[in-house]
Amino acid sequence: MPVSSSQGKQYVSNVVRRVKHDKILDIGPGAGTYAKMFTDAEWTGIEIFEPYIEKYSLNDHYKKIIVADIREYDLSDLGRFDIAIAGDVLEHMTAEEAVAVVDKLKSVADTVIVSIPIGHHPQGECEGNPNEAHIVDDWTDERFRELFNPQKGWVDGHIGIYVWSNQKIVPKICVYTISKNEEQFVERWANSAKDADLLLIADTGSTDRTVEVAKQCGIQVHDICITPWRFDHARNASIALIPRDIDVCICMDVDEILEPGWRDEIEKVWTPETTRLSYFFDWGCGIRFRYEKIHARRSEEHTSELQSH
Repeated sequence: MPVSSSQGKQYVSNVVRRVKHDKILDIGPGAGTYAKMFTDAEWTGIEIFEPYIEKYSLNDHYKKIIVADIREYDLSDLGRFDIAIAGDVLEHMTAEEAVAVVDKLKSVADTVIVSIPIGHHPQGECEGNPNEAHIVDDWTDERFRELFNPQKGWVDGHIGIYVWSNQKIVPKICVYTISKNEEQFVERWANSAKDADLLLIADTGSTDRTVEVAKQCGIQVHDICITPWRFDHARNASIALIPRDIDVCICMDVDEILEPGWRDEIEKVWTPETTRLSYFFDWGCGIRFRYEKIHARRSEEHTSELQSH
């Protein structure tokens, strides 16, 4: 169908945001869903069913729309793309044709993203378009991985999302904290977390040089006022300041530091479905205990409603 399931879209979005995406090739754009999600990119679409172009105003969202069958179209004249997306396309062809299409996309794009229904999903003609029929309607995650050997893959409900990339796909990380008169600790805190994409402090009314030193260290500083004081409200306010495009949030006190190599360890295990990570906190004097203050930006469960401190 020209409008596909919402399942899998968050995974596609996470990958696109993590890699260069100035130029994107969209195979089977349908209603133009992905082009509407990333309006900062230059989009080229290859659509097999010409009536969709006018019906869904695709020329408003794509710099170039080509009416063609991707199985037959020569992509070499289009140049290179940062990303090629085949969203709910491969089920409309044989497995052998699908493998050939993915190989073709990999030859012109640094990152290729495929979404495809997983499970038994028969479908016939739709909106007068015979190309909407599913030729293979019983893809499984195991079979797809065996045939295509993707670098990354996830199943979200009944949609599988698979990725091949020459680019390093890494999460965007923010290390954040609440501060008040922490001048003596700010620089050390910032140095330990310098590999983050963003350092953020929500300052609750420092009267020393905390804010000045933090800004000198390149930390994004916000002044917040919580009256009457509640630590949980201050923490929730600091979370609200974190940009929406951040994937991973690390909550720390200003007198705490991260061990060298912390980012590599997070990147090894973080996936789009991760909501939190557990780790050991070294209190000193031989005292270590488990902590869970690394969490996803999108997860609402990390806001607090209990008084503390």
